[in-house]
This record gives sequence, structure tokens and C-alpha cells, in this order.
Amino acid sequence: MRIRPRRMLWVPFLVVCLGPVACPGDEAPVTEPSATSALEALLARAAAEDKKVVVLFRKADLKEDPMPDAFGAIRARLGDGALFLEIDASDTGASGAVTRCQVDRIGSSAILVLAPDGTVLHGFLTPPDASLVGCIVASKVLADFRRALSSGGLLFVVVGPPQSESFREAVCQVRAYTLQAREEAAILQVDSADPDEAFLLEQAGVERGADRTTVCLLRAGESRGKLTGEITVERIRAQMERCAPGGCGPEG
Repeated sequence: MRIRPRRMLWVPFLVVCLGPVACPGDEAPVTEPSATSALEALLARAAAEDKKVVVLFRKADLKEDPMPDAFGAIRARLGDGALFLEIDASDTGASGAVTRCQVDRIGSSAILVLAPDGTVLHGFLTPPDASLVGCIVASKVLADFRRALSSGGLLFVVVGPPQSESFREAVCQVRAYTLQAREEAAILQVDSADPDEAFLLEQAGVERGADRTTVCLLRAGESRGKLTGEITVERIRAQMERCAPGGCGPEG
């Protein structure tokens, strides 16, 4: 007896791809941005809005710390005039910001004022007066001053009434000196009567509101003296030769 093999009956079917099935707990965890990325984002916003950034690096383990209250007073005074950020310096997510702002080796809280590119305009380890911080924030030249100092190059700061003939002549003489010396230099011009530059003038050692034009000479972050009155290439050259690092001549 022969047994015939049964024929297989193939039934066509449709495969439908529904995609992955979502189950409870499959969602990616939502993580808060680190303090370092928060600082980077705020600096980018500061660049877009042309504002400074005031940052409180807070030491959470301090029993008594007056800096948070000072930070709050600064924030209340400046309002929308600056951007603000508080960072727990002991947080592991803040290590990049702490290192960038060079506050990793201090044992106290610190308040820093930053330009939009991250340049530190000034730092405080004790509670600052809110009006002083406001002056730093308002300065239009301080960021260039700090960058020029940190570059280690030659820096001239010409201070006086910009509309005066002596001021314009001083700028021309400084430029002539750099051309003759074949040396690159930063030349900053500051109105001595500008209230927003009061902090910078104090840093440069020039009296605010001075009528006489003053040229401050700095190299590698060190003062090479100041010249007042008639500014000439010869006087600038003599001062640069006279004023070596660590000590200056009579005009310094």
C-alpha cells in the first residue's frame, strides 16, 4: 500500500511592523545639566545679550558664609543688568567650571564677574559692595584690559579727555612707537570722566576725572610706569628702557 505524502497548504499572511513596544520604565532618565554646562550656556546667552555674568562659587561645607547674602544683594541691585549663576563648588559636575575660573584651590566661597568669553574681570573672596560690582559690570574696556594683561604682551592705556588734542596726540605717539619698535601692542583708550570706568582707572592708578592725559605702560602684566603731559616717542622709549621688571625710574 502506497502512502501518498500530504500536500502542505501554504497560507499567505501579512507581517505588520508596529515598532518597539513602550513599557513602563523604558523612558530615558532625565538628568539635570551639570554646573559646567550651565555656565557655558549662560556665557553663550551673555554673548548674545551683551551682558556680563556674575557667578557665586559656593562652598557648601562652610558653617558661616556671608557670600550668598552678598550675592543676593548684588542680584537685587543689578537686576537685568547682568546674568547670574550659583554653583556648588563641591559638586563633581562643577569641576570644569571650577577649574576654568581658577577657584579650585581656594577654601572659601567666591564671587566672580565674567565677560561673555569667560574672561575673569574680577573676583572677590569677601563680600563686595554691590555698587562696586555694578561698576565692573558697566565697564566697556575692562574685559580688553584683562585680556591684554593675560596675553603677556605690551599694553598701553591712554587715559584723559578723548576730545582733547593732547589725548589724540598721545594715541598717535604710542602707535608711532610700536611701529618703530616693530612690536605688537594693545592700545586702550579710556575717558577719564566716564563713571563706568572708575574701577579700571583705579586699577591703572589714574585719578578719575583727570584733565591731563596719562599713558600707562605695562608688559607681561607688570607696570612699566606712567607718562603724563606731552607724550612723545622718545619719552616712551626712554621709559621702557628705564623701567625694567621689578623697578621703575623717576617717571614710574
